[in-house]
Amino acid sequence: MAEVDDLVRIAADSIEHDLFDLRQKEKGQELFDVRGSVQDAVKDQEDGALDTMLSTSLVGDEYVPPDTRTSKTAKKKQKKEEAQKTAGPGWFNLPATSVTPELRKDLQVLQMRNYIFKDKFYKKADPLPKYFQVGTVVESSADFYSSRLTRKQRANTFVDELLKDSEFKKYTKKKFMEIKKQRASGGKVSYRNKVNKRKPIWKRK
Repeated sequence: MAEVDDLVRIAADSIEHDLFDLRQKEKGQELFDVRGSVQDAVKDQEDGALDTMLSTSLVGDEYVPPDTRTSKTAKKKQKKEEAQKTAGPGWFNLPATSVTPELRKDLQVLQMRNYIFKDKFYKKADPLPKYFQVGTVVESSADFYSSRLTRKQRANTFVDELLKDSEFKKYTKKKFMEIKKQRASGGKVSYRNKVNKRKPIWKRK
């Protein structure tokens, strides 16, 4: 009988201990929930105060902190690369145009305009530009019959337009025949001697 009483007492103590632990866990959970809600409220209040401060400051919401990791040399190099992408504020930041093979040929034709338009005088050709724009000339109604290119004369590039020009083809053919005649007048030996005289003494054969 005494053994049964001991077992009952031990079971009662165990149940009471488990109930005490359960009550402590519930209190701890409630305390944790309260702490979490308080922390969230404080964080929201701090964020609201920061937003209010930024809205009334000179910096504003779009403030970006300065980059302190990049070195001065790297920043200077990056600034130089960015500046080379445009012609500068004096030219309204005109961007550099990517030169295609067709566009390069057109620029070379413009540089040789002294030889193409023989009846006009042009200044010395400048080197190929880096910053430029390509546009289309729109004629006015007054130029409809005087200085307007017909649809047959129009082309996508300067080279194509020159190839369509009969006068230019005649002129280039005439100049080619003159050069060919001059070279053939004295034969190959005479031409070689003329070329040899133009070279420096140390380079002559």
